[in-house]
Amino acid sequence: MQQNRFKLWSEYFGILSLHTLRGLLVAFFVVCIATSCAAAVIDVTAYGAIPNDSANDSFAIQTAINAAPANSTIYFPRGVYLLSGVTINNRSGLTLTGDGSTLTVLKRNGSYPNIFESTGSTDLIVTKLGFDANGIVSYGGFNFYDAKRIAIIKNHFFDSNRQPPGAGDHYSWVFGRGSVPSEDILISDNLIEDLQLEVDFGLKVRIEGNTVARPVQAAGIGAFTINDNTSAEDYTIQNNTIVDPVGGAGGIAVHLDPPSTSYSTMKTFRILNNQIVYTKYLSGNGASAIRIGTGDNSQATTENIFDDIVIQTNTIYKDPGSPYDFGYVYGIIFGNSSATANFSFDNLTVSDNIIYYNNQSGPADVDIFQQGINYIESNNVRRSISADVMPPSVPTALTTTFISRSQIDLAWNPSADNISVSKYRIYRNGLAYAYSTTGSYSDSNVKSGTTYKYTVAAIDSSGNESGQSYSVTATVSSTKGNRRGKKLDVSSSHH
Repeated sequence: MQQNRFKLWSEYFGILSLHTLRGLLVAFFVVCIATSCAAAVIDVTAYGAIPNDSANDSFAIQTAINAAPANSTIYFPRGVYLLSGVTINNRSGLTLTGDGSTLTVLKRNGSYPNIFESTGSTDLIVTKLGFDANGIVSYGGFNFYDAKRIAIIKNHFFDSNRQPPGAGDHYSWVFGRGSVPSEDILISDNLIEDLQLEVDFGLKVRIEGNTVARPVQAAGIGAFTINDNTSAEDYTIQNNTIVDPVGGAGGIAVHLDPPSTSYSTMKTFRILNNQIVYTKYLSGNGASAIRIGTGDNSQATTENIFDDIVIQTNTIYKDPGSPYDFGYVYGIIFGNSSATANFSFDNLTVSDNIIYYNNQSGPADVDIFQQGINYIESNNVRRSISADVMPPSVPTALTTTFISRSQIDLAWNPSADNISVSKYRIYRNGLAYAYSTTGSYSDSNVKSGTTYKYTVAAIDSSGNESGQSYSVTATVSSTKGNRRGKKLDVSSSHH
């Protein structure tokens, strides 16, 4: 039954809107746990994983995953688990879930860089989990290769022991160069801190509604060729917030990497309605906010294609109190090529982007080298500012963490802001309802058997309010809830 549902998802993935698709994915997750279509729920503590102790849980978690039949759920009760190098290879229909991104944390332990590795797997969902890179020096993260139909929703990836930028990338989620492109990838409603997000060699990729704060090395959100003969096609990168990118390729990058790459295609990219924010806490020089092409246009390449790229309605904000500047770049939105690099940007549209930047003599708003056929550049505006006009990032991963006859508890990832977040506004059933100064709230004004719909917005110290989070609905229980969270919460859904 569940396999058929996944086949339906894959058939219609490309034509559904992201908002509809996200709702279907999580509704699918909830329905399949609550009904017989889920083969099993595997609790990792039943296999010897013990949260909040000093022992490595890798063996127990690997054993639990190996024991899980297809179309089942691997459940991590709240707490911190130590692990690294756990593999999920050639598996189908597994869901990895916890009690919420702020309550269940999988922490890298030891010297091995990767927390999880997955090759050749299909129909995986990763949701309601926190991941701690714990002092990664280079690379690491949750690595996928040759993957199909992967949904990464409502998580938090961070580094509790942040290391300075070094010789290598610092990954959260990374889809690397395998034998075939990874395909049908959804990454949405996550918070990533002090790490980067990279999806290379992919087809039908959706990266939406995430916050990436202080990414290091390559780019906040990047698609790179890695080698010759690479395809990256049909990407939508929209409604994300990237704060203080300090890497060489800036906030969002679609790049030949290495610059000598040949016979590769970067086609049909939609980079829409993202916010790239440089706060007053950032100094030094950096790269363009959005960058496509190559990092070194003095290197010759052969038969690379950049085609059908739209960069539209993005907002780039440099806090007027920051000593940071864009450095030695030609454009804040920059397409880098040359006659030597030997490719042009065909069917490229750069329009309706707003750049808040007080240095009117600084680099151009948009500069595209080697403009190809059907190049459109219009309505890109630079504005000077003297006050804080930038709202915080939209809160991510809103989740119910406890439901009883008399109470609903909510939790969400913290928002990021160019100055500071002062509070969160909770909306219930579409109306402003309450405030919280932390990333959680308990609603005790509820009635048994009633369903409530919540969203959350962040407000900064200047009164700017973010957009509202994705919603969560919860039905008040008619029986006493379990505050320890030892059971999967199946009474809430995500829309």
